[in-house]
Amino acid sequence: MYPRRLQISLVCLACVFFLSACSARLLWVGNRGSHSMEASFARFNGSETKIIQLEQPASLQLEYSVTLTKGEIVLELYQPDGQILWQKTFSGSGEGAETIKLPEAGHYLLMINGKWTSGGYQFSWIENQTTDQQKTVSLLHAAPLNIRDDIQRQEQNV
Repeated sequence: MYPRRLQISLVCLACVFFLSACSARLLWVGNRGSHSMEASFARFNGSETKIIQLEQPASLQLEYSVTLTKGEIVLELYQPDGQILWQKTFSGSGEGAETIKLPEAGHYLLMINGKWTSGGYQFSWIENQTTDQQKTVSLLHAAPLNIRDDIQRQEQNV
């Protein structure tokens, strides 16, 4: 009888150990948009991710608002090669904005890690092209209008 109790105890202990490593969401209400993530929760242990795809280098204007009553949240941004580019840890409530330079085109991973936390978060971002790229885009959009104006002027002169 003793070995049977030992076996049951070991199984229960193993279950507790493995379940403690799992992600958990209790009373979770969340929303994900193309340029935002937000959630409120009674308990959050795990990760939320979002892929940000860029066709050219840019800067990321990230705005955040975090309200925590317990635990901590770590926000991480990974480069396309998997290296961490930026990280911020929240162990209490706060809000603010960060500008992060994204040096190359590709898929960036934004990861929110909750460590047995309670509260909520709101993250939103805008991808801004560099100044040179904005000028190039503006010139490309303006060029057809100038050609039309030139053609109309030539037609009027004929």
